[in-house]
Amino acid sequence: MDYGAEVGTIADHNRYRPSSTDGTLTITNVQLGDEKWYWCEGRNEADNVFGKAFFEVQMIPTFERSLNLNNTETREGNKAIMICQCEAKPNPKMRFHRVGYAAPYVNGVQPNDSRINIYEKPSSASHENQEIIPQEVVIEIENTTPNDTANYTCIAENSAGRNETTMIIIIQHQPNFDLTPPSLLTQCIWEEHPRNVTVLLSGFPQPSVSWARSDGKQISPDQTAFKQYFEPYWENGRRDEWMANLEINWEVTKGGIQGQYNPVGNYFPKASNNLGAVDFTINVVEAQLPGRVGGLNVTAKTAQSITLFARPPVEENCIPVIGFEIMYKLHGTNDVHQIALFPLDAGSSMKIDNLKSGSSYSVLVYARNERGRGEYSNSKIIETLQSTVPEVVSITSSTESLSNVSHQVVWEMPLDGGEPITQYLVSWREVGATVWNSREISSGSLWWTIPNLQPDTTYEVMVQARNRKGLSAKPNPPSTFRTRPGSTGPSAGRFSNLSLSVEIHYLVIIGVIGLFIILVAIDMICFCSRDWGLLACICTGTSSSPKHPVGDIISLDGADSVTTAGSRDPATHGQENKVYQ
Repeated sequence: MDYGAEVGTIADHNRYRPSSTDGTLTITNVQLGDEKWYWCEGRNEADNVFGKAFFEVQMIPTFERSLNLNNTETREGNKAIMICQCEAKPNPKMRFHRVGYAAPYVNGVQPNDSRINIYEKPSSASHENQEIIPQEVVIEIENTTPNDTANYTCIAENSAGRNETTMIIIIQHQPNFDLTPPSLLTQCIWEEHPRNVTVLLSGFPQPSVSWARSDGKQISPDQTAFKQYFEPYWENGRRDEWMANLEINWEVTKGGIQGQYNPVGNYFPKASNNLGAVDFTINVVEAQLPGRVGGLNVTAKTAQSITLFARPPVEENCIPVIGFEIMYKLHGTNDVHQIALFPLDAGSSMKIDNLKSGSSYSVLVYARNERGRGEYSNSKIIETLQSTVPEVVSITSSTESLSNVSHQVVWEMPLDGGEPITQYLVSWREVGATVWNSREISSGSLWWTIPNLQPDTTYEVMVQARNRKGLSAKPNPPSTFRTRPGSTGPSAGRFSNLSLSVEIHYLVIIGVIGLFIILVAIDMICFCSRDWGLLACICTGTSSSPKHPVGDIISLDGADSVTTAGSRDPATHGQENKVYQ
């Protein structure tokens, strides 16, 4: 069997591997030049047959050869033009997507911004393969503003694949401090807390920032009381945003009270570049400790707990209150307890637990901010409630038993009435009976399995909690459950005292599942070590031949190629492909 192409007969060499036995021609490392007609001829003593097929090569979009992938800079108010060029086969669909926006731009004038127009066109550049015409997508922005500074992603895709690259439009403009939020207009400083006075600004080319003190004197970079920092602030992908910091060292400047410079007051940052300059003002104040808590009220109490509500101090301060702390003691004693911070973001409600019933407590509350603890509230005397029996116990277990001879009862821990629960009393009886059966259960358990029940029978059940004051009230009405149908037998007596009732047929099911898991494990071991399953592993004890990986092959159907001359099938540039004849 012979193979050929438009250029002549194909022989076996490094990229072409014709086969005379199975009618295939394999092409490795496919190149654009491989796109052509291919033919094959088969001969024997009876006759000759001839067939041909066209091999199409596709090219994923690429930006590597592009002549126009440069960032664009222009002054504010001018027109910005940015061109993205790519090469692909077939021709790609191209568009722009501004980074940070939800969806790509549509081609044409933008519905929400008529200043922006996007269009595609063939490029004037050429490619060594005449069938590839480089394509371009162009974005034009009229009357540019600083907000147009952003990263723009150029996207190109065709049937062979998708590719993208990111480009930047930068609008030159004089600096401004519009990025500085109102929360930074007043900033705090206090002892042993060096403060970074921060401003956010934009401007391009990169501006410089100088600082002046409230007395009008310039702050030089080499002053020990101050350190100056300047760095990009490109969180939004904009290359014209910056952050300037002035670190004020209180320990050096606090001598202002003794005649040196006072660190509090106004500071004046000034930003400038070749397009202009702008001044700004930041007020630096000394942070204060919180004032006295505005109000302290009791919102709830039990025999063992008190819940309080506090209002933050009303005084203005440059750092906020972050929470409250509590000090309390049993009235008439010196045994003081302190509770750590109650965060303000969790609300102003605070709970003190593990108190004695019927006792008076002296409570103080103070607010805390980042600098420290504020002034105590007025002392408040609060008395806990007298203890009582526990509240009614709620049963949460199912009304249908899993067993025909036992039932597991599950309940919730009730409020203890101000005294520790010492035990639970579980009581049950058949519906209609007059006598209750009872069992005392440890206070550490919230379930118990009732043994020796009759199949297919409805029972009443209740649980009561006991503390030093006595038993909780009986629920009205009690809960009910029904055992499963079935006869009692030896297994009933054997397993009735287990905490979880288990019947013989459950054990049989578990055994079968366990045996199945063991067989699967043995089968996997045999398969992984010998490429055989369990039976073959046991019976033969031999290994199979090794596995061979199959390559990723895109094929042309030889039968179609012979009967339908001129058919086309695509392949991708750089892959391995087979032509079947």
